[in-house]
Amino acid sequence: MTRLLDALNGVGLIDSQRKATLLEEALLDYRGEFLAGFQVRHAPRYEQWMASTREQIGHQVQMGYQKLGEFALTASDAAWGIRIAQRWLALDGLEEAAHALLIRLLLLQGDPSAANAHYRAYAERLRRELDVAPSPTLQALLKTETPQPSRAIELTPPRRHNLPAKQDQFFGRINAQVDIHSRLEQPWCRLVTLSGQGGIGKTRLAQTIAHDRVNRYRDGVWLVELATIDPNDEDVTEAIAVEVASALDLRLSGSARPAEQLLEALQQKEMLLLLDNFDWLLSGVPLINEIIRHCAGVQLLVTSRERLQLKAEWMITLQGLNHRSDPTDGPTSDAVEMFVARRDQHQRRPISSQELAAAEQICQMVGGVPLAIELAAAMTRDRSSVQIAAQLRSGLDSLVTTLRDVPARHSSLQTVFKMSWLTLTEPLQQRLARLSIFQGGFTAQAAAEIADATAAQLATLRDKSLLAYDSETDRYSLHEVVRAYAQRELAEEDGVAQRHAHYYLRLIADHGDTLHHTQSQQAQARIVPEMDNVRLAWQGSVARGDVVRLEGALAALSTVYQLRGLSHEGEAVMAETNSRASQWGTAGRRLAVHAALECARFQNRLGRFHSAITTVTAMLPTNDPWAEGMGHILWAEALWRQGQYDLAAQKLSHALEIAQAIGHDGLLGWYHHHSGIIHDIQARYELAHVHLQEACEIWARLGQSQTLSNSLNSLGLIAFHRGDLSSARQALARALDLCREMGNHHTESSLLNNLSIITTEQGAYLDAQRYLEQGLALATVSGNLSGQVELLTNLGRNYFLQGKNEAAIGVLERGLAIAQQLGNRATMANTLINLANAFADQSDRPKAERLYHQALDIAQQDQLPETECTILIRLAELLSKEEDQRSRQYSARAVTVAELLDSPRLIQRATAIHRYIHWAEPADEERRADY
Repeated sequence: MTRLLDALNGVGLIDSQRKATLLEEALLDYRGEFLAGFQVRHAPRYEQWMASTREQIGHQVQMGYQKLGEFALTASDAAWGIRIAQRWLALDGLEEAAHALLIRLLLLQGDPSAANAHYRAYAERLRRELDVAPSPTLQALLKTETPQPSRAIELTPPRRHNLPAKQDQFFGRINAQVDIHSRLEQPWCRLVTLSGQGGIGKTRLAQTIAHDRVNRYRDGVWLVELATIDPNDEDVTEAIAVEVASALDLRLSGSARPAEQLLEALQQKEMLLLLDNFDWLLSGVPLINEIIRHCAGVQLLVTSRERLQLKAEWMITLQGLNHRSDPTDGPTSDAVEMFVARRDQHQRRPISSQELAAAEQICQMVGGVPLAIELAAAMTRDRSSVQIAAQLRSGLDSLVTTLRDVPARHSSLQTVFKMSWLTLTEPLQQRLARLSIFQGGFTAQAAAEIADATAAQLATLRDKSLLAYDSETDRYSLHEVVRAYAQRELAEEDGVAQRHAHYYLRLIADHGDTLHHTQSQQAQARIVPEMDNVRLAWQGSVARGDVVRLEGALAALSTVYQLRGLSHEGEAVMAETNSRASQWGTAGRRLAVHAALECARFQNRLGRFHSAITTVTAMLPTNDPWAEGMGHILWAEALWRQGQYDLAAQKLSHALEIAQAIGHDGLLGWYHHHSGIIHDIQARYELAHVHLQEACEIWARLGQSQTLSNSLNSLGLIAFHRGDLSSARQALARALDLCREMGNHHTESSLLNNLSIITTEQGAYLDAQRYLEQGLALATVSGNLSGQVELLTNLGRNYFLQGKNEAAIGVLERGLAIAQQLGNRATMANTLINLANAFADQSDRPKAERLYHQALDIAQQDQLPETECTILIRLAELLSKEEDQRSRQYSARAVTVAELLDSPRLIQRATAIHRYIHWAEPADEERRADY
């Protein structure tokens, strides 16, 4: 009986067929209740011990059968599982869990009639013997043919595109559209470039094509606007990668360059990328080539005035819309149809034959350039087409005389713009010039405060086609050509640049607190569309040395970068701000210090821990107590993430002294948060719980929802490590609710991962798989590479537990590759363990042992005792049947480490395998001797 209990205790979680077989063999030794029928008179203590032992053994046996049944369900082995359930029922015919298991297995086998018959027989027996009915849970099993996970997370359907809504009719380009579609239909066509002068309609045609193809790609169609990238940027390739990631809402994390992370994310995608305005960014062409080489499911549609000069490029050069030289020659041309349609938007008067002839002349003079046609048609509001044609002819003659080196189409566009400009009053000219300061569009409120433009003035500029309006987003924008012309008219002394910077830095600063609360989604919705303007405002303010406004917006800007996953850009901006402010003497000292702290924060996020420490030590010491305390917090984080826990604790102690001295709850919260994590890693769960609970109380008191969800996540993991699954799920569920309120998919995927760990421990592998797949979808969409590693590792373990070894190995190898890329050693060790488990289950002992030892080296070097103990147990199990001496050594070391950790769970596992090894070898001797 002792051997039976040791076997039942030692098996633990059923994560392989070998363990299932061991447990089944142990259960065969159980023949009924312990000492059934045996009595000792006048020995109440003995009777009490016997009853307690009988109950304990019975409970262990029931749990054993339950584990075998769940394993049979996840392995889809209904026949074997039915035998297990029937054997369980032979021991206890009224055990509802056994009946539920058998019904689930019969349903899995595809025999609902047998499941219903068994249910009716069981219900009749309950009525006859106990006068009760089956539980509602058991009744619910029969409503579906397959067991369903107990809880499903509802996800918002992913967006399929970010294209602007169609605002008006598109004219012409029929042949070009057919040509582009026919090429993109071919899998070997990876890149189509639309070239042509500014205003020729490249963007509009590309967007029309993209709208038509939205449903042809699994992951949709995405517009990436590149006009705001500075062609003189130090690394244009990385700047383009960040813009693409932002358009796709990918979160870039880890130490790898943005371009590398983007390529990693795109390898799993099937989509069309529309890269607009590549004109001045030809130094970024290598990124396009890398996407073509490594991302087979991605097609590219690029607009550029020049060829990209790539082998894979299909070039389509756009000319003006077709137009007639003779008004009587054939049907109305595309160019004239467009002119008339735009004219009709401004007046209802029917067009006369004379006006139509003038329209043909206008279209001919502007060479069919769509933007020029738009501007000319807008002038019909207050003059006739005949007058416009005459003015245009006169203007062109004058321009050609003075600018003979300007191509005809360019000169016609300049002439039309100049004519449009002259139709404006002086105040309107001034407003349009001021509006050219905006990057990526603007709101009416911003136009009023920065350009002093009224709603009526904006409407007039719209009527003249000098301004575009998107009713879906309630935002205005200027065509890049119009913006370039208007910017030439902007007076240097106007002061609009300062007003622009003040407005957008104030916008960021005003939302600083809200970004941390449950209203974060609303704050981000207001800020994110303005990020190009925010970038320009920040750059301008740094150039002007506007210390006060930069200080006021710095923390909020850092938070936006964190929430949007723009860690690389955040680090670069903060490093540049620190460098420039350091040159401003005493006036810039505080800004420089705070920028350095935010820079270190991003370096920790990127896994660049040595750089973070260098950044922090360079700004210390400082006469700003809060900054010194936060510096030590960030220093401690960089240390513990590298496994230097004792040194990290010293830095945290210094931060604690400062927090207490200045009475700063925020610093105190971070002290408890990181202290709790360190204690958890080192398996000091009681201390970890105390610290994380204190951190949660502080964040709740401060209304810091973002940090509260992070600490609740860690608190849930501690409860799990302590074996308190109920508290673990409660903490994680609360954190999940906060994440959803804030729209924080980055942390949401992490929480789904942690929920999968708990449900796996409970044996509900299908539930766990659901959590993992949903979390992986979120992490992949957001480009959260570190999250993908965790989820892939646990998904691999989940597949392994279900007996899907090939699938397990595939996802685990994917996870290991990303972990190595990120340099996350703790995750690498965990992934190696699970990969070794899969190979061990395939009886590939040498490969499994090699992988276990790689993980063991990391665990010992980085002081990860819990991981070390797990590996030692696995090695002991792996070698238990072939190398008894080494197996005993590993099991003995595992027991020692488990006892040092004082972990009941690990002590039970380590002791069980140690006993099994010492028991199994003498038993083998006895069998050999008997034989």
